[in-house]
Amino acid sequence: MRSASHVSIVAAVCLLATSMAGHGQNLLVNPGFENGTDSAADNWSMFGNSFRDTRSAQTGTFGISMYGNFTNAVNYSGLYQDVAAVGGATYLATVYVSTADYDQIGPDNTAFLKLEFYDASTNYLGAFPASNPLTNTSPVNTWILQTVSATAPAGAAVVRTTLIFEQDTGAGGSAFFDNVSLLVNPQPQITSITVGPTNSLISFSSILGATHQVEMRDDLNAGSWSVLASNIAGTGDIMQIGDEYSSGQQKRFYRVNASY
Repeated sequence: MRSASHVSIVAAVCLLATSMAGHGQNLLVNPGFENGTDSAADNWSMFGNSFRDTRSAQTGTFGISMYGNFTNAVNYSGLYQDVAAVGGATYLATVYVSTADYDQIGPDNTAFLKLEFYDASTNYLGAFPASNPLTNTSPVNTWILQTVSATAPAGAAVVRTTLIFEQDTGAGGSAFFDNVSLLVNPQPQITSITVGPTNSLISFSSILGATHQVEMRDDLNAGSWSVLASNIAGTGDIMQIGDEYSSGQQKRFYRVNASY
């Protein structure tokens, strides 16, 4: 996973200014696979033994199940969706993946998320797989978040989000995927600050798959930023952090960093 840092800053002076901008819109269509016909998911290109069904849902009714093709050679099942890309932009993809105890993914098999980039002539420019593939040693009956972040190469016109089941030795088992997301240049945003006589409550929009840090200082133009809270795993929802200060505090400034 490549690391990028993005910052949202808001000033606090008595009654505090707030930033209400959004933190990123999912670029994928039908990310939860709820729309489709029988085993086919709308807006996704599917290959090998991948299919839409009800046993593989994390939320909603449908998810994606995958297993190998049993060709006695390395083979792949999966599905993908293409979205227009801009060279130099940073893309963050996430997905939840699981394997069941009644059909646990076999030894040497893996299931993972991958980002690929292509130019306008469909020439391949590079791929970035998740660093934590689902394997035979992964916990069963547990949804695991996979994350990939990558900067589009110069000349990129398409970013492809791919979900893959790789079968290496003919071992059995299956994997489930659900709730895929693809964001471009996502940034956390402070949405509100509630002020009390000796404390404040900072609310901010978090980014799923990113790690956040809330910082503060009393002068926007001087001094170092102090860490108020760190290593906050984003959920994709609004999160809150409290701050305490003396009753004579006149102003304080806050910012939120996200690394992915």
